[in-house]
Amino acid sequence: MNRYLMALLAGLVSTLLSLSTQANDCGAMDHGQVVPGSELRLCWSMEDDNLHIKAVHPGHVWIGIGWGTRMAGADAVIGRPDIGTVVDSHMIGRRLDDIRTDARSDLFDAAIAVEKGSTILTFSRPLASGDENDAALSAEDWVPTLWAIGDGSGFRRHTQFGVIDINLASGGLREPGTGWVLWLHAVVMLLTWGLVVPLIVLVARYFKVTKGQRFPRNLDNRFWWLVHLHGNVAVVVSSWLVVGGLWVSFSGPELDSLHAKLGILLLCLGIWQLSWGIGRGTKGGPSGKGADPDKPETWRGDHYDMTWRRRLFESVHKASGYLALILTLPTVLSGMFEFRAGWLLILGYLGWVLLLVFIFRAYSLRGHVSTLIRPSGVLMNVTRVIGEAIKLLRLESGVQRWYCSL
Repeated sequence: MNRYLMALLAGLVSTLLSLSTQANDCGAMDHGQVVPGSELRLCWSMEDDNLHIKAVHPGHVWIGIGWGTRMAGADAVIGRPDIGTVVDSHMIGRRLDDIRTDARSDLFDAAIAVEKGSTILTFSRPLASGDENDAALSAEDWVPTLWAIGDGSGFRRHTQFGVIDINLASGGLREPGTGWVLWLHAVVMLLTWGLVVPLIVLVARYFKVTKGQRFPRNLDNRFWWLVHLHGNVAVVVSSWLVVGGLWVSFSGPELDSLHAKLGILLLCLGIWQLSWGIGRGTKGGPSGKGADPDKPETWRGDHYDMTWRRRLFESVHKASGYLALILTLPTVLSGMFEFRAGWLLILGYLGWVLLLVFIFRAYSLRGHVSTLIRPSGVLMNVTRVIGEAIKLLRLESGVQRWYCSL
């Protein structure tokens, strides 16, 4: 019993010492807060229109503190323990090579050191230095503040980063209200491009004839057309709306990352697909607009006659559609990595992509996916499906199928 009591007391003492150490991290600073989602503690105080900063992290890391709503255009202070420097900087983009040292440094009492395994960055700066590369900080309003940490043995890409709002006078710290915009962006893009778009392509490719249709007597089945048209319009419109909201929240687009470049290319392909669809030409045929089923001379139309205009439309429309479908994979994955999605979500998405490959291939082989739905069918045909999926990835086979499907 005494042994358990002693262990409990030892644990309490250890906890109290830990809390006491954390409370004393800030020293004589007036305010201190732990940054949400990290072990970084920010401490600050103001004196004679000067801001004094102390940042403490229980590890060997480089520390970056900046001001702005986004990395491009931010005023930054970079502390590197590997060479013992604290640099007054500004950023012109998101990459490490986009960091520029200010021609005039307005920092004073700046230092970075590793003490007892913890990295401590200290510096002071004027609230308003007059330097065009320095942010003018308000003592009363909420100040958007950037933070980043990385491996302290060098200066590489950050392992953690974020944006917080700080009230320098009251000592308040909060996560910015733009967080919900990022979540909305991620959810809408994952659902539309990751889930809906592949299903739209699947319907357009393999559901031109559906169950219960009296084919070939009934040729005018508009199910696939309505899904394809309205689905793609909904995807493109909703995508541009959430991207526009993101740009408004962060004061303009930031296109330095791979994800942003791929995303813009994908959204432009969406606009291109909708615009190009206008040029598909007339339908024609016995069920065409203004056609008389008893008078073949009234059946003329670009689709019915497969004119050069219709052939050009189908070639370009299908090629750019499949290109957009392929680009969704690196776009979604780069977004997941950039916004630090968990590995469970990443593996789940990759599993969904693999399932789509098998479904598309199974449809092309058999015209249905019943063998994938029944467990016995999966076991009996898995070798064949995997083999055909591998063939699908071969350049010559893929080019031949694409050309024959035009």
